[in-house]
Amino acid sequence: APREQQMLSHSSDPLDAIRLLDLHQESRQKPATPTNQRLSSAAAMPTGQRSAVRTKNVDEMSPQEYWRYQDQLDKDSLKD
Repeated sequence: APREQQMLSHSSDPLDAIRLLDLHQESRQKPATPTNQRLSSAAAMPTGQRSAVRTKNVDEMSPQEYWRYQDQLDKDSLKD
């Protein structure tokens, strides 16, 4: 309500200043339309489906990790 905002802006009461800031914050927020909700949920990362496993570069591997890596490559090549 522009009239309420104008009255609050001329007040010296700190509670009115807080209310004015709250009104300003509410006016800046986008309304949650069904389209926006569908887009947000479609863009959301799936939870619990994939683990964030980073493969180390061969140069960063310890000798044991390197041998495990080579064993896995051999196993994978036998599957094909």
